Amino acid sequence: MKKKYFSLSIIAIILSIFFTQILFSAPLNVVKSVKFYKFGKSEKITFLLNNKFPKFRYYLEKSKKSFVLNLERSKLKRNIIKVPSSFNYIKSISSFKTLNKNLKLRINLTGKGYQVIVYPLKSPSRIVISIRKKTKIKRSKSYNKSNVKIDSSIQNNLRLKFLNRKGVIVLDPGHGGRDPGAVGVYRNNEKFVNLDVSKRLFKILKYKYIKNNKIFMTRQKDRYVSLNLRRRFSNKKNADIFISIHSNSSRRRTLNGIETYFYNRKASSRRSYRLALRENMQTERVGSNLDKIFGDMWESEKIIASKKLAELTQNTLVRFLRINNYKVTNLGTKYAPFAVLKNSRRKVSKDLFPTVSILIEIGFLSNKIESRRLLRDTYRQKIAEGIALGVKSYILK
Repeated sequence: MKKKYFSLSIIAIILSIFFTQILFSAPLNVVKSVKFYKFGKSEKITFLLNNKFPKFRYYLEKSKKSFVLNLERSKLKRNIIKVPSSFNYIKSISSFKTLNKNLKLRINLTGKGYQVIVYPLKSPSRIVISIRKKTKIKRSKSYNKSNVKIDSSIQNNLRLKFLNRKGVIVLDPGHGGRDPGAVGVYRNNEKFVNLDVSKRLFKILKYKYIKNNKIFMTRQKDRYVSLNLRRRFSNKKNADIFISIHSNSSRRRTLNGIETYFYNRKASSRRSYRLALRENMQTERVGSNLDKIFGDMWESEKIIASKKLAELTQNTLVRFLRINNYKVTNLGTKYAPFAVLKNSRRKVSKDLFPTVSILIEIGFLSNKIESRRLLRDTYRQKIAEGIALGVKSYILK
């Protein structure tokens, strides 16, 4: 009898452990879809999830010809993943289920010597894998002061155009609608901060510094606008100057400051490149036939003019905030392949000229001090005033 009761108690314990695991275990995550697209020289895979991020780990196998992504308590909606034939770095993707209901994804590469970057993104929850050939980031010759003489013809032409009341500026508040952008320490969404600063900047330029010229905004309320539509809007309005307003974010909570970007195929640093990757997630196709038509000469002309506007705006903004007793870090002017800044052009008579385009990161929402500041109307107003002074000095200098 004792043996019988003993065996029954063991069975009861086992059953209780089994049922508690079922009741209190995390819900099963589903990989709803897998998307493929290219950005520059990178090939990307996006795994769209139905839930919050599961615990995951990844590693490159010893052969260096395959990359493994392990998702805890996850499954694929569709077991077969087809890789587009246009992809050169990814050969195939195979999936396996482990005993503890984990999902193992093996990405088979076409060879060795690839750089693989994995990063999670919110709204919607997704994991992105970026694969590209390993290359050392070299400083572009375009920025070597000994090699380049900055041509001020674009700046002079713009000055005359704005003095004749024919100038056009397009302001672009980053993100919007279903794309909230970065979420601050105090739960302030980037899309609202960008929109508010852009509206303030619009009023200052329109009614104070650049009267009787045309100023447009890519969005005036909380709605989603794709990167391609933003560029098309700029081209349709024949913009002379394009200014995109964004708020920064970083895993390093201590990182703070203001930085201004202009377009280049290469990036000035690894962080600049990753930032461009994050911002370019809205678009699946970057570039168009314009690259083939205009070539490097047209692009270099745009880069030189945009660099000058970026430097003036960055330095003026930082100086203005410091005068108003705000301690801000000047992170300087940088370049990166931002899709929103690419291919924007204006038409003069029958000829096309590049639009002078910059992207301003007005502060880090991931930093406590800057996130708190960006909640205040007074600080956002000062940012708008500082940017306006920089734009004014570029046009009317």
